Formats: sequence, structure tokens, C-alpha cells
Amino acid sequence: MRTWIAASVAAALAIGSATAPSFAGPARQEPAETAPAAEPTTAVTDGSSSLVQQGLAIHELDKELERLKGEQATVDDSIRKQQAAIDERKTVLEQRTQASGKVLRAYYMGQRDRMWMLLFQMRSLGEALLALDYLQAIVRSDYRTLSAYRAAYEEQQALLAELSARQERLRVVIAEHERQRVRVAEEQAELDRRLAELTEQERQEQLATIEATTKAWEEQGVPLFEDVLTALSAAMQELPELLSDPSLLSVNGASMEIRLSDDTFNTFLRERNPIFESFDFGFGPSGMTVTGGIDDSVAVLHGIYILEQEPANALRFRIDNVAFNGYELPDTTRTELQNRFDLSFAPGRLVAGLAVSEIANEEGMMRVKLSFSLASRS
Repeated sequence: MRTWIAASVAAALAIGSATAPSFAGPARQEPAETAPAAEPTTAVTDGSSSLVQQGLAIHELDKELERLKGEQATVDDSIRKQQAAIDERKTVLEQRTQASGKVLRAYYMGQRDRMWMLLFQMRSLGEALLALDYLQAIVRSDYRTLSAYRAAYEEQQALLAELSARQERLRVVIAEHERQRVRVAEEQAELDRRLAELTEQERQEQLATIEATTKAWEEQGVPLFEDVLTALSAAMQELPELLSDPSLLSVNGASMEIRLSDDTFNTFLRERNPIFESFDFGFGPSGMTVTGGIDDSVAVLHGIYILEQEPANALRFRIDNVAFNGYELPDTTRTELQNRFDLSFAPGRLVAGLAVSEIANEEGMMRVKLSFSLASRS
């Protein structure tokens, strides 16, 4: 009986995956809880390498500043266009306001009532019918005038609300830009201070190493992470095929549990893209660690799946650490990757009413408990 139930759920998962997207949309706001400690990475901590680490961080922060500057210009331009649209519609709204005012005054002053009384003064049925057609035309015209005013007013309010939202977005971007600008200045001052303590030869060697490291990151590291995360995102869309395997499911009443080992997950990924032959995905108590590389590049990414209920029940993968060739990248890099590559999983988009109730990370395995909500299925 338990095997039959598991097989039935597996079939539902497989059917749902063919008819609905399996992943949540834009990345959501970070939860307030403190991120768990990451599993050991290959970050270098000796004095010389910490200078390179700091130089790489400054390089990435400079990139974030440029991105924020570009976003600020984009939002600023959209505000100007929005304001122009509001000014353009203002004249239309004023005209329709005047027209609707005349109509409302006519009703308030009883002018329309007196017109309807003309019906009783007609000398024949034919005259009365002609007068009725005339009065109905006036009423239709009044209705169109008032409807046009209402539509113009609602459009104006929507434009103003959108303008307010864009202005708030611009305020946030400007504040973040200023925060990162101060941060870059502080980091650069600290790096300059540390370099000044070295001899000229040592300083030049360090600067050359920093330049070589940032160049390697841009030419090898960035494409490497982009390729791996793009391939992972594509493979995750086929995850229901893996989860439909009855051997991974255990059923207990109205709930079931998926036990996904890292060996099974690695096999699943490598069957879908050869890039994963050079990478290893490992589950642990603090989440999932991805290690590997291509040629001489070594990449490490650590993160954890967390359960979210808003705006929808889903598992979202939060990136906690990113390292390349032994150097850890700053938080801005992690955030940028987080926003670009969504690896979230929303079971409710596979099968109506299916939701994650619990997630547990163990050595070599991730356990996900699912349950059906009859209310959400109806």
C-alpha cells in the first residue's frame, strides 16, 4: 500500500512537471535570521594573500558601484518619462474634470429633471417618443463624460503611484550607492596603508599579483560561475523527474519525505550536462557545497536551502560563500549571483496543494518533508 501511494505521488510529480514551471520567480528579500556558518572553503589567510584578497574585494566593490550607478541612471530616466506622462495627462484630466463638473451641476441644479418633465407636455405620442430619444442621448452623453473623467482620474492616480514607487527605488539605490562608495574608500585606504608598509619591490609584486588575480577572476572565474549556475538552473527544471523516483520517497499518512543523497544528486546532474563532471555537490549539516573547476581554475560555492512561506511556499537556495582560486569574493558578488540565478523550488507549482513542511540537512543527504493541503487544492 505504501509503495502504491509513493508511486501515485511520483506520477503526480512527473505529470505536474510537464505542465507547470517548477521554480519561483525573482529573488526575494533575505530572511532576518543569521546565516549558518559555512563549511570550510579554500580562502587564503596569510598576510601576503590577504592583500590580494582585499584587492579582489575592492575590484568587485567597484563593479557594484558601476552597477548601482547604471541602475540609478535607469531609474532616474524612468522618473523623467513618468513625470512627462503625468504632465501630458494632466491637461486631459483638467478638461474632463470641467466637462464632468458641468454634468454634475446640471443634475444638482435639477436641469435634467426639468428636461424629463417635457415628456408630459408633448401633444402626441410621436412627439413624446422623439423627446424620449433626445433625452436618452443626453443621458448617454452624460454617462460617457463621467466615465471618461473617472478613467482619466484613475490613470492619473496609477501614474502617480508608479512615480512614487520609482522615486522610492531611486532613494534606495542612491543610499546603497553611497554606502558602497564609502566602503570602497575605506577598503582602498586600508589597502594603501598596508602596501605602504612594504618595500618598493614588495609593493610592486603585490600590485602585480592583485592585477593578475582580478584578471583571472574576470576572464576565468566569472564565466565559470555563470556557466555552472546556468547549467544548474537548467538541470533543476528537470528535478521533478528525479523526485518521481519511488525509491527516494517515504510516505507517512498525508505527508511524504524525499531523501536526496549527494551521490544521487551528482549522478542526476552529470547525466544532464558534462560540465558537472568537473564538479562535486555535497550535502552537509550547514547546507550544500559545490567544489570543482575547469583547467587551472578552482571554484567553491556554499549555500543552503531555506524554507519560505511568503509570497509562496518554496525552498530558496541562499548563497553564503563564493571563492575562486582560494580567494573569497565579497557579499556584493554573492548577492549579484543570487539575483541572477534562481535555484528555488516551489512544489505547489508542480502539483496543486503540495507544500514543503520541513527541510533538514545532514551529512551526505538533504531531507525534504512534503504535505498536501486540501484547502489549497480546492
